[in-house]
Amino acid sequence: MPTHQPASPDQPRELPDQVLAAIHRPTTWWSEGITGPTADVGDEFDYRYGTVHHSRIRITESSSERVVWLILENEFGFLEGEDEWIGTRCVFDVAPTESGTVLRFTHDGLFPHLACYDVCSQGWDHYVGSSLVAAITDGRGTPNAKNTARTSYDAAS
Repeated sequence: MPTHQPASPDQPRELPDQVLAAIHRPTTWWSEGITGPTADVGDEFDYRYGTVHHSRIRITESSSERVVWLILENEFGFLEGEDEWIGTRCVFDVAPTESGTVLRFTHDGLFPHLACYDVCSQGWDHYVGSSLVAAITDGRGTPNAKNTARTSYDAAS
């Protein structure tokens, strides 16, 4: 099944529990503007970046090896096909290794033929590939401050 996976991030040396804890704190690596609970199965939260992007997300799985977010609602203010994310899943797989932890992220359902693929891939490369890893290793990633751009697309909007 084709999916988007960001460029291989530096893998954290921290324990899987530390990696999972950081995943459940997306305000430290994705956006400080996230509202709602983000820790437990059934929790729903909103991601909003001005008029550019809004998503409503539910945590459908949370275990010692995996966290899954289901996209319930989605709006892109910059392209056609704003519902492309609805029903897709963001999957965070975590596995211990001798040197730390392997973190694998997949946006299941984000296919190359979709209008948002390039922009969204660039975003996930940053937010998961570097910002989440920094949140894991240093306690603080580079999330969007409320209405502050982090990717080159955001800066141009």
